[in-house]
This record gives sequence, structure tokens and C-alpha cells, in this order.
Amino acid sequence: MPRFIAVVLLLLLSWPAFGASFPPAELLQELSQRLSKPAECQPHCATIQHLEIKAGAEQIQMQLEVYAGDQSAIPLPVKEGQWWPAEYRLDGDSNPVLMRDSQGILWILVSEGQHLLELSGPTSVRSQLDLPLPLSPARIKVISEEWVVNGLDENGVPEQQLQLIRKKQVEAGSGESLEPGVLPPLLEVTRILHFGIEWSVDTHIRRISPPGSPVTLNLALLPGEAVITSGLEVDSGSLQLRLPANQSELTFTSKITPVEQIILSASDDKRLSEKWQLDVGPVWHIDFEGLPVIHHQDSSGAWLPTWAPWPGEEVNVNISRPIAKKGNLLTIDKSMLEVTPGRRVTDSKLSFELRASRGGQHKIQLPSGAVLRSVKIDGVAQPVRQSGGTVSIPVRPGKQKVELNWRNEQGIGLVYQTPAVDLGVESVNHSIQVKPGEDRWTLFLFGPSMGPAVLFWSMMVIVVLLAFILARIGTTPLKWYHWLLLGIGLTQASLFGAVIIVAWLLVVGQRDQIATSLENDNIYNLTQVAIVILTVMALQSLFDAIRFGLLGLPEMQIEGNHSSSQVLKWYLDRAGMVPDSSTLISVPLLYYRLAMLAWALWLAFALLGWLKWSWRVFERHGFWKRSGPVLKIRLRRKNAPTDDKDKDPQ
Repeated sequence: MPRFIAVVLLLLLSWPAFGASFPPAELLQELSQRLSKPAECQPHCATIQHLEIKAGAEQIQMQLEVYAGDQSAIPLPVKEGQWWPAEYRLDGDSNPVLMRDSQGILWILVSEGQHLLELSGPTSVRSQLDLPLPLSPARIKVISEEWVVNGLDENGVPEQQLQLIRKKQVEAGSGESLEPGVLPPLLEVTRILHFGIEWSVDTHIRRISPPGSPVTLNLALLPGEAVITSGLEVDSGSLQLRLPANQSELTFTSKITPVEQIILSASDDKRLSEKWQLDVGPVWHIDFEGLPVIHHQDSSGAWLPTWAPWPGEEVNVNISRPIAKKGNLLTIDKSMLEVTPGRRVTDSKLSFELRASRGGQHKIQLPSGAVLRSVKIDGVAQPVRQSGGTVSIPVRPGKQKVELNWRNEQGIGLVYQTPAVDLGVESVNHSIQVKPGEDRWTLFLFGPSMGPAVLFWSMMVIVVLLAFILARIGTTPLKWYHWLLLGIGLTQASLFGAVIIVAWLLVVGQRDQIATSLENDNIYNLTQVAIVILTVMALQSLFDAIRFGLLGLPEMQIEGNHSSSQVLKWYLDRAGMVPDSSTLISVPLLYYRLAMLAWALWLAFALLGWLKWSWRVFERHGFWKRSGPVLKIRLRRKNAPTDDKDKDPQ
């Protein structure tokens, strides 16, 4: 007994400490989570199993069968400005808990279980009512003789919104009243018909009017048109379109059976603004009559006839497929042969652009002795080898660029002809480009008419004529052959220098006549100074001509088709399978150097004689003439005696 009392006393003394630690914090937190845990059915604890609508001329009644797995708030199918109920009954209770959120949606609170919700209210004088379905019912039944319902399929399954359209305007009182509400919808319907290998139609519907109300549209389809976009309803050749209130655009695609004629008719629906466009492929030809075209091309320049019809207008489109003509399956639009001849070998490159309507192999016949080095198609190297002199190019349908490089074991000689290449098909826009190199002296060129020409020989004709004319003047010791040799060398110098040299010889030759005709000594002296200056300039020009001839490159005046002495270019607008070749006659540059050296030596000896002659002419009649009294000045020492005879006359 004493022990029992002691245990009881010990328990009583320790009870406050034990009570302070129970229940533990973990247990409290777990209990809190259990109590605040949402129902497992969230967020879909409430559903509307069935909605029945009785729509009369002046009143609408709704019955909603609601099932809730937990206490929930459900949104109601009402909208302010369209239809708003005046009475609410939830399982017979006329005062249910209602709430309206910031977006204007009306909510009602229901407890767990099955409920019957009844809504009723008058209709306005509107001819159209839009009823949203924020919580879509599983099935809807509409009973009405006054309204047409849109937004339901044949099984009663609704869309996002219901639309009630009054069959006839309700008379309000004794007179007509204005109908409040939003503006009627306005839609733009753009239909693009694609005529290619397969025919299709792209239809784009865009809302032009402000959003806020759903739109129901019956769009007539073309004969043979089949909509392939899912989720759309077609009935009796018309597409039933429903555009929700918050949707501004809708696009769908259709297939169409090819026919010989299509009649495009604009709808009489005043809510529609239509636009038609025809995208015609290259295998079809179309003719149209009726409404005129407003645009023939799109922004990129492609042919895209466009119509903007008014309601009821039509366009007849006749489609035919052109009969195929016999012709090549492959054509070469542009080709260029670039030839770079050397002393022992010649490198050639053939590049061309071809278009093919069918894939296959195209054969190119290279010249005799050619060794293929590389083949590129659209800039990508291809593992193509030559078989004898033939190269087979893989061709795909469409356009591609081909480049062939080969080498011939034959260098440039006195007469060089560009290699003949068999393109395998007639071509257009063929170009030939030859780079003879700086170690060759080009004398003559032959080839297509649109190409370079050596104008040096035309200049030589002029030089010969001038040589005879200058020799006939007779004021200089130069014979016609002197003038000719001088002119040949001066063709490699500047034109200004040649004019200075000829002018110097002519002026010196006329010096005697000029000197005898001058009575003024000052003008005579100025003439002497001018001859000296002209002589210096002529000698400088002769020195430059010799330097350019011995150290520079020959100037053969090669012009035509943007050619020069280093790059020779020919062009053919139309070429056969084997385009015409070009011929080049040239010699090594050493011959030019030797010719100019001989001319320089001749000029040196001839110039000595011309200078002697010019000196004799220059000193004749005196170098300088003094005019006026001569002032004699004598120097005398400082402090020296002066005589009267040393004084200058006054």
C-alpha cells in the first residue's frame, strides 16, 4: 500500500510536464493537412448532366440536373445583356447562395449530391441571344417554336456557346422598338484555290467586327469539295461554321476534284465580305469570264488573280491542261568555257546551268586527250569519272549548276584554237574566255562576232597614211619610211608623247620660215626658248617610248566584249551541241622585246642625225638677238681718278 501511494504521488507530480508535450507538433500538422485536404474530385466535383431549355416568345425557362461530388460552386449559363434569370430555385429553395465574380459570371453554391436547379426569366426584344456555357452540360434539350438554336449537334452535345435566333420579330406594344445590343457581325472570307498536281482550297475566315458575340455561318462549298480539316460539320453541300465569341479567325483546308469549269459565286449573306484567289500551277491553263480581276500579281510578283465580289456576283473559271509538245527534256540556259593555256599543258573549265524535267544521265563529250580532274554539281564535288572522252552527269528534275575541270597535254603555240566540247544538247548564252598569259604577244584573233578585236592593225593603216602625208610636207629630212618606223614605235607610247615628238620635228623644220618672218627680236627670242622647251619634251617622250617598249607589255589595242590583252572573251547567244571555237595567233613575248630593241637602236642612230640637223637650224640667224642700246658698265677701283672720257654719255 505505501508503494502504490508513492507511485500515484510520482505520477501526479510529473503530469504537468507530460501534458505540455502532448499532442506532438507532427501529429497536429498531419491532422491539419487531413482537415484542409481538398476533395479527390477537385477541380471537377460538379457536373451538369442535363440541361433543358424551354424558350417562348417572352420567357425562357431552364432546368439543370446537377451532380456534385463535394460542396462546390458551379457557373450558370447566363450572361448580362443577353438573358438574365429573374427566379432561381435549387431543389425548391428560392433563396440559393449566389455569387458574381469580376468577369460577370454568376455562380451558385451546391452541396454534395444530386440537385435540380430551375431558372426562369423574361426575354428582351432581341432577335438573337448568346448564352455562354462555362460548364458544358453533357446533353442539352431545347423546346421552342419561336427560336432557332445553333451550337448543338444532332445528338444534343453542345459547343462552347448556344445561340438562339428568333424566328420572327416579337412585337412590343403597339409599335416597333429599337433592339439594343452589339453590332451585327462582319466576316472576311478568303478562299485560295490551288491548281497543281492535286487541287485544294484554303479558306480563311477573319472577324472584322469586334469580338463578343458568337457567329453561326453556313458556307456553301464548291462542287466536289471535301473538307479534310477535322472537327467541322458538313451538311447538304454547306459547311456549318460556328465562331465562338472570343475567336477571331478560323482556317480550314479542302480537297477538290479536278473539273473543266468552276463557277465561283458570292454568298448573299450580308455578313460576309469575300475574296477569291487562284494559285495556278504550270501544268494548267485557265480562262475566266465575268467579274473583272482586281489584282493580277501578289506582293512578290507571282501571278495570283484576285477577285473581291459583291453578294451574288460570279466568276466562271475554265481550266484546261495544255497539250504537251515534243521537245527536249533538258536544256542548258547558260554555259562558259574558261581556257588557260600554258607552255606545255592547257587547263580548261566548263560551267553551265541546266534545267531538266526528268532525272537521268546527261553525257558531255570532252576534247581528245582531255583528262578529267573534278566535277561539281551546285558547288559540291561529285565522284564522277570519265569513260574515254565521255563524262556522264547525274541529273535531277529542276535547275542545277555543273562545273567540269580537265587538262590537255598541249600548250599554246603560234596558232591556238580553244577546245571543242560536245554539250550533248543545243544551248544558249555560251561564253568563251581565254587567258593567254603575260608571256605571249597576241597578233590576231578569230572567233564569234561578239568578241575581241586587235585594233593595232587598224592603227597601223592610219600610221602609214600619216607617214606619207608628213613626208610630203618636205620641211624635215625624214623620208616616208622614217616616219613609218617612228610611228610604229610610238604606237606603244602615249598619244600625248607621240604628238609632242611629231610637233618638235615639224616646228624645227619650219624654223627658217618663222625666223625670217619675225621682225620683232623679242618674239624671235621667245621662239628660240619655245623650241628649246619643245626639244626637251620630245627627247623625254622618246626616252619614255623606248623604256615602255623594252620593259613594258605590248599594247595591241585589244577591245570588245570587255576584253583585254590578258583576258579574251567571246559570246554566242545561240550555240549548237558543239559551240564554235575561237582562234588565237600569238608569239612569245621575246619577239616583241627583240623588235622593240631593234627599233630603239634604229631610233638612237636616227636621232643623232635629227639632232645635228635641228642644231644647224637652231643656230641659223643667231641664237639670240639683242634689242635697244647697250649699257656699258666699267668697274673701277675705289678712290681712282676719273677722266672725262670714262664718263658715260648723257
